[in-house]
Amino acid sequence: MAEATPIKTNSETFTSVDDVKPTEEGGPTARSGFRYQEEIAVGFFVEMLEDSSLLKVHCDTHDDVLLVRAIDGSDMRLGRVCSGEGKRA
Repeated sequence: MAEATPIKTNSETFTSVDDVKPTEEGGPTARSGFRYQEEIAVGFFVEMLEDSSLLKVHCDTHDDVLLVRAIDGSDMRLGRVCSGEGKRA
């Protein structure tokens, strides 16, 4: 990486964003939770191809993942995605 050249405007000096550590790490942490939910949802989408009782998969609407299944002629709604530690993703 090339050496940073600070930008000077009037009395302030700004350093390149490439050379400054982020002040928080929340984005990558949150993204990993979303990625987990997306992987679970994709599994249900694939299941829909083979199982006609799985009617709908909703993502981040009423819950993290909401499934609508046809059971004995009625719709059954199931939801909630949890991580392996039993915590909500």
